[in-house]
Amino acid sequence: MNLIEKRDFIHSRLNQLDESLINEFYEMLCKEEILRTKLIDRAHKSETDIRSGKIFSRNEIESRTNHTIGIRPSSHSARTLQDNLQSSR
Repeated sequence: MNLIEKRDFIHSRLNQLDESLINEFYEMLCKEEILRTKLIDRAHKSETDIRSGKIFSRNEIESRTNHTIGIRPSSHSARTLQDNLQSSR
């Protein structure tokens, strides 16, 4: 079934649906558009941040994330992470 046939099929069925299903479908489409807009806005902000040099290293991100969720890295895991970073250079 091509795109035009799918649209015609959906359109013909809309007249048969009750109001609650139409409302549910409408809300779903609105939420999708809101989420799409938010995602695009976040992507633009990220691009602007990158261009202006507002970036974090992987270690900074891991540290912030661990702090936010309450994980304290053990000295062993921190040492292992440092060893891995140094050996990859």
